[in-house]
Amino acid sequence: MPPHPAAPRRSDPRDQTSFTLPSSDAFEVMRRGVWIIALKELADAELADEVAQETIARLLDALAKQGAAIVDPAAFARGIARHVIADLRA
Repeated sequence: MPPHPAAPRRSDPRDQTSFTLPSSDAFEVMRRGVWIIALKELADAELADEVAQETIARLLDALAKQGAAIVDPAAFARGIARHVIADLRA
């Protein structure tokens, strides 16, 4: 059923036509958070570094392709990290 004509339309962040990448500081915070997750899961600092690097690379690729469709880049990065960790364990 379509919404009532008088109902206000909710804005969708994905409707934005302009998109800016998070700042380099934001990427460093995300990288550090991913590193901590990976260190807890893998108990290896070198592997945690690899996970963080791969995660940020995949995040940048996804942001380039999907842009504003990624509403929360930090949450998206955590999800990518979980997949990268799972791939290392396989």
